[in-house]
Amino acid sequence: MPVSQVSNMDIAGLCDRVTVYARELISSQSAFNGGFFLEADRERFATYLDRLEGFATAANSQPLDLPKIHNVGYSLLKSFPTDEQIEAVENQDCKDIVRRLKALWVDMSESQSADLASGINRFDLMRFKALLDSMRALLAMSGDSIDLPENQGNTPVPVTGGSSARTPAGNY
Repeated sequence: MPVSQVSNMDIAGLCDRVTVYARELISSQSAFNGGFFLEADRERFATYLDRLEGFATAANSQPLDLPKIHNVGYSLLKSFPTDEQIEAVENQDCKDIVRRLKALWVDMSESQSADLASGINRFDLMRFKALLDSMRALLAMSGDSIDLPENQGNTPVPVTGGSSARTPAGNY
């Protein structure tokens, strides 16, 4: 069962951003463009990774002493895309990045930092940065298009009427 609430306002903000960015990538043109990650989508997603890193840096820049809000819960209201939505993505590079976003969401929402009032501890931050580095490497690799001529998701348009249509018995 996915976590629905954390005690850390920064982890809540981070998880919400990760969810929004995963939804954006799943809805992008590149997600359903077989073997090519469009340049505009790559640039956009690179800015998302920069924003995540910037948010984590800002969250850790000034330790907050907030004793009155310890154990106050922050709901993770945005549900992360389902496995079915992730598996429906045709572009393997996009799918691999979304899987890493899911790993990031799960790791951060269930981390030790999630129980703090704010900030991200150094061990959780190391795992966070390792996932960002992995996504950046995949994004850099995704600029090379590959030839995938068969689109398995296409459904042929049925032939209706005319002399070429088959009868229900299979006769012509």
